[in-house]
Amino acid sequence: MLQVIAVFGFLEALFPNHWIFELLKFPSYYPQIGSIMQNPNQFGVIVAIGLCLSLILEKQNNISKLELYISEFVFLISLALSASRNAWLVLIFGMFLLLIYKIISIRKMILIMSLWLLCIISIPVSTYRIGLGDIKIFPLINLFVNNSSEIALPSPVGTALSRFALWQAAIIETIKRPITGIGVGVFAEHIGVKVFGVKGYHAHNIFLNVLVEQGIIGLLLFTNFLVRIASHLKYANPVTIIPIMMFLASQMPDFFAEDYTFTTIEFYFLAAAINSQKDFVIESKPQTIYNVQKTRN
Repeated sequence: MLQVIAVFGFLEALFPNHWIFELLKFPSYYPQIGSIMQNPNQFGVIVAIGLCLSLILEKQNNISKLELYISEFVFLISLALSASRNAWLVLIFGMFLLLIYKIISIRKMILIMSLWLLCIISIPVSTYRIGLGDIKIFPLINLFVNNSSEIALPSPVGTALSRFALWQAAIIETIKRPITGIGVGVFAEHIGVKVFGVKGYHAHNIFLNVLVEQGIIGLLLFTNFLVRIASHLKYANPVTIIPIMMFLASQMPDFFAEDYTFTTIEFYFLAAAINSQKDFVIESKPQTIYNVQKTRN
């Protein structure tokens, strides 16, 4: 499923004005690629998770080496085409998780990260997003665009610093209504517009967004929801727990709940993680402990 979404990213790079992309999403962020997702950031996070997921599956002998290589190629190129710095940070975080869980070695991590950097400096939109502007530092400059000078994107520095303005605005509104919040969706419709001049900009942090819109009560309920999920994931398989940790990390500098495709995939991983617990402990009255194998769905 994640590979299909990544392949749609390739198609958007080649045919950005195709009617299917105009039908599925608005507005277009081309030359940044978003596939069928609402925004390149969501798309980048999804393919970064897919990249790490393929490494886990190969380690557990669920896919072959050939399938791994094909997957890594598709996901690495798509990740660079998304030009999402959030997704790039999530990938780095995922690589360290794979290292901690002993899914990959340091040598393999260095190799993958090197290939990822090669993809970034090979594609103009990614080069621009890391702040190098129109500097042509690699010969594959016209890989997906006819003229690199046609790239028109917001200032990379400006888009990063704008998050601080949104966080500040969210904190100010939270102080005004700390208990109940300002209401679901109100920030994007009325507060974010004061920062950017257009509607649709949320607080760019999942916890801060919940706090400003639903108040302390809503944040406590949401936090309790996460804690209850975490309590079920103690024995979860890395094939699900690592993507979930990457999903949560991606929400620290952003907020993707309004992208229903992203949210559906995220909840699929949550359900899979809860249902894939290897075992749990039941303690009886005489303090006897039994290990019970949990049936998989």
